[in-house]
Amino acid sequence: MNDGTDRNADLRKVPCGPNTYEVLLRIPATTEGAQCRRAAPESTANYVHDNPVDLLDYVLCLRQR
Repeated sequence: MNDGTDRNADLRKVPCGPNTYEVLLRIPATTEGAQCRRAAPESTANYVHDNPVDLLDYVLCLRQR
C-alpha cells in the first residue's frame, strides 16, 4: 500500500486482497518501467525507485488484484 503520493511513495506490505497490488517481478538497476510490458506482460502497473546511486535503482512490476 502507498501511504505517500505517486511522486513520493511510502510503500508498505499488506495482506493480499481486493484493491491491492501483487509484485510480479523486481527488475534491478533500471528506472525503465516499460520493461514490465516485456518481462511481466500480465502486469497492470509499475513502481520505479530512482536512487541517486544508479545501481540501487529498480522497477517493480505489479498486478492489481
